[in-house]
Parts: sequence; structure tokens; C-alpha cells
Amino acid sequence: SQPLLARISDPEQLEELADQLLLSPDGDTWLTQLKRAS
Repeated sequence: SQPLLARISDPEQLEELADQLLLSPDGDTWLTQLKRAS
């Protein structure tokens, strides 16, 4: 299977996820959001 980020081809969505990573209290929270987005 592909890495989660590889499934997201929309640059705006990637940018949003990068912003969320900076704001997330921890990696697990961000990974949950990433799974929801892909």
C-alpha cells in the first residue's frame, strides 16, 4: 500500500496538513487527521 501522504495529490490539502502538523499537540492526533483526509 502507498504511504498516506502519497495518496494526497492536492497541493492545497498537503499545505493544510502541514499546517495541522505544526498545530497538533502530538503526532498521533495529526496521523488521525491524515487518515481522515486521505
